[in-house]
Amino acid sequence: NADTGAQVWRADVKTTPRAAAADDRVYVIGEGVLEALDARTGRASWRTPLEHAVSAPLVARGGWVIAALDTG
Repeated sequence: NADTGAQVWRADVKTTPRAAAADDRVYVIGEGVLEALDARTGRASWRTPLEHAVSAPLVARGGWVIAALDTG
């Protein structure tokens, strides 16, 4: 909770510090996947495999999430 600092939910994901939040989602990079978590519940909304490592922080806005991969 941003107002109180209290933990609202916890997700068991292996992620780098490269996370982003937008549009009621929290986007995280796991082991070979990009995953969207519901910001209210922490439940996975969707996930997609990544064939290469992420090379920069995620950017999320207006329904889009961009992950720059180390392949350029």
